[in-house]
Amino acid sequence: MRLDQKTIMSEFIMLAGLDETEASMYESVVLEAMKKTETALDMQKLQPSDLAACEHLAACEAVYELALMRCAGERYIVSADGRAGQRLESMSRVDAAEKLREEARARVAGLLSEDGFVFALADG
Repeated sequence: MRLDQKTIMSEFIMLAGLDETEASMYESVVLEAMKKTETALDMQKLQPSDLAACEHLAACEAVYELALMRCAGERYIVSADGRAGQRLESMSRVDAAEKLREEARARVAGLLSEDGFVFALADG
């Protein structure tokens, strides 16, 4: 059983707020997120009813990567009072994408392989 790239791409478009033309530039990001998700899953445990949650996770992984890419590519904009407005907005998008990704991972926690490598930051 495999995840469906078209389903993941559709969800990515919706979650990221992109149109299809913009999203096509990130097709490789979506494909890598799908591969990463498939690697992390214990395919022996996967049931057809689990596919939607797993595809959602892959889309959330892609949205997180997009947020990181956008944040890394932006320049600092400092206002007269010294605030870095655009940078702070980008970090807030990264935080929101990370929360979305973690919630999606929690939904499929029982399907994640102990052998698969999943990178996550620990708090504190």
